[in-house]
Amino acid sequence: RGSSFARGLDGEGIPWRLVAEYSGGGLVMDMGCHVLDRIDYLFGPVVDVKSEVLRKGAVGDGGEEEGSYPLVEDYVSMNGRIGQCDWAVISSEGAIVECLWDFSPPDKNNEKNDEDELIITGTNGSLRMAGMGAGLPIEVLDVDGNVIETIEFEAPMHAAQPLIQSIVNELRGVDSDEEEERQQQQHYLGKSPARAENAIRTSEVLDAILNSYYGGRHDEFW
Repeated sequence: RGSSFARGLDGEGIPWRLVAEYSGGGLVMDMGCHVLDRIDYLFGPVVDVKSEVLRKGAVGDGGEEEGSYPLVEDYVSMNGRIGQCDWAVISSEGAIVECLWDFSPPDKNNEKNDEDELIITGTNGSLRMAGMGAGLPIEVLDVDGNVIETIEFEAPMHAAQPLIQSIVNELRGVDSDEEEERQQQQHYLGKSPARAENAIRTSEVLDAILNSYYGGRHDEFW
């Protein structure tokens, strides 16, 4: 679950992240993709996707259409389930996936607090963590929702650097003893976990989510 307001709308023009021709859609393409990618990587492919996609912020307080508001969606609710795979950390086939992203602006009558939460629920409890924020604690909860452990760690200076470095190393074919030792010291270990198949599946889920809003995702526009 994520809730925030798109930044950059107070200047001239609309940011490229909110122009479908450049970004493929709204902020769910920029931020929601990482959550879906993580779910796929840990538990398996998301299948049987159903969604509700809206452009809530386009209507002003008086009910009129806001002509300067971005044309992309700003509210996405989706559900699906985990499909069959052979790479899941724990067998999860059939598990329910529910996601909500709300990037619409707050109205005058209601305060809107930013939210960033990913909850993984199992038979004996759950894990609660940030969906996007790097370095925030992970909470372990029992079946009644009580926190029984908090796992904290230091936020990396650059959250994506270890992954990017491992990809670069793999593309370069780095395999010398000296470079391997340096990688181990800096925690850039072995083969990159980033695989194209994972990214393709995530892209297909996003297309399924946004398909009805854009009237298709495979015509000449895309």
